[in-house]
Amino acid sequence: MGWVRRNLATKDEKVEGLVVAHRADKQIQYALDMVSGITLMLYTVDFSLRISE
Repeated sequence: MGWVRRNLATKDEKVEGLVVAHRADKQIQYALDMVSGITLMLYTVDFSLRISE
């Protein structure tokens, strides 16, 4: 975010961050609570198998 703010964003642009993870523990929640402008999104992966015809 700092690099984007210094090198890509204009003076008036808002820079936001995104953390994508499979799971989040208390430590990541505590860390994100200290930094504004970062969103945490959790992902799941689902798949199924089928026999080839």
